[in-house]
Amino acid sequence: MEKKINFDKNNQLNNSKHEKNKNSFNSKNKSKFPEKNDTKKINKYNSKTEEINIIKNLVQNTYFRNDYFNTFCVFKSIDEVFYLIFTDLEGSIISYNLVDNKKINEIRDENNELIKCIRHYLDEANKRDLILSITEKYIKLWNLNICECLGKYNNEIMLGYVRACFLNYRNNIYICRLKSEPYPYDIKLIQILNLNGNVEAEINKYIENVCFIDSYYDKNLLKSYIIICNINYTISYDYNYNKKYHKYDDKQMGHYNIIFNDDKKGVIKMFESCEDGILRIWDFHSAELLSKINISNYRLYGLCLLNNKLLLVGCEDKTMKLIEIKKGTVINSWNISIIALKKINHPIYGQVIVSQGGNGDINLWKKGI
Repeated sequence: MEKKINFDKNNQLNNSKHEKNKNSFNSKNKSKFPEKNDTKKINKYNSKTEEINIIKNLVQNTYFRNDYFNTFCVFKSIDEVFYLIFTDLEGSIISYNLVDNKKINEIRDENNELIKCIRHYLDEANKRDLILSITEKYIKLWNLNICECLGKYNNEIMLGYVRACFLNYRNNIYICRLKSEPYPYDIKLIQILNLNGNVEAEINKYIENVCFIDSYYDKNLLKSYIIICNINYTISYDYNYNKKYHKYDDKQMGHYNIIFNDDKKGVIKMFESCEDGILRIWDFHSAELLSKINISNYRLYGLCLLNNKLLLVGCEDKTMKLIEIKKGTVINSWNISIIALKKINHPIYGQVIVSQGGNGDINLWKKGI
């Protein structure tokens, strides 16, 4: 049984209780690159509007993975609370108010399993915020608004694979997960579960050395797609017609993040961050490779679109880079380790970026100050 721990609204985050665990964890996962967390700009750009600065350190000692980008989430909830959800080194799900700068509550797993992935889904039909927490053994579904566990499903993924996501299909919510076969634990199957944990469908094709899965819902076409990111190519699967939609193949080297953007001209763009340091931009519906931007000699991690012109990228060499998409150029860079990036419209600061760093810190950034 999960234990819910509520906090007084005046109770600030305690950053010291996990320090021992954090140091132990980070000492085992040190990068080959030197520490550079001073946020000093290394490329000067002549427009102040393209500067981005940290305005607040929200929390420290969070759990993170270099090889995955969904270890925290930010959103405006159904009851209009601005949430930051993350996990710590003891397997707790912690909710934090981005406006009041206070912890709201904490849900602690009885087994203290590390949560490797957190997903959020705004269930407008039922007026609730759903959270998926994923460990190596279980996938758990939560109603965040009342801190209630709605379901617990065996993860059945070996060797640390913890890839799962929500799938919106015909206004119903499903859980899409990878499932491994018995030894040698090859992943050859994707299962679609309803919220009761029953298997609705299975996909046993197009999976080859999979990095992660995700989903995309096209609001204009009212279609649901499952995105299968293998090491060297990506597949979009049309769940409405149960068939492969497109293959996006540029002999990529590994996948770390994927985001989508409607450019308001009818083109849905898919952005990929890869191990080879190249950002690839695809036309999602035609599988045309629109652009390749060579950003770094090292892996690319987090991606965040500021608008249709500018993109933030977190890199393995402990820099965050600002990209002018049309020209394919780096116009600003900061010496700070960034694993994941999210964007939200803050009621006080306007559009802000929330970042999770390679040291576990979560920071709030503001553009053009």
